[in-house]
Amino acid sequence: MVAGADEAVSKMGAAVASGTLRLDPGTASACAAECDLMAEAIHRQLSGLEASAAIAGFGGFDSGHQLQAGFEQKATDAATHLREYGAIATRMADNFRAIEASYAAQEEMNVAGLKASEDRIPGGAP
Repeated sequence: MVAGADEAVSKMGAAVASGTLRLDPGTASACAAECDLMAEAIHRQLSGLEASAAIAGFGGFDSGHQLQAGFEQKATDAATHLREYGAIATRMADNFRAIEASYAAQEEMNVAGLKASEDRIPGGAP
């Protein structure tokens, strides 16, 4: 996987799950949307790269075959890296969505708690 990125995104996910990573409401959704755009752009690049991965025109000599194989390997390696970057962008988006979902869940709990306490507060809402 992309050097260090997998571990960093895993640590980000752990921080989200533990509640230690917080962002202003709405910021997490905006970050998730940006990560989704990045993943889509990577996917488009990958599609273009895969469409041009078969390289021809190096001639019939051994040196031409070696050059062709070398360039095709570079295209294969680049495609592998792009897939990894796309997966990282998607995981980051998922982490940001989890932050936003935790805000919504906490807000629901707060509202339920306030409604439950209204009955116990003198002069509370009917």
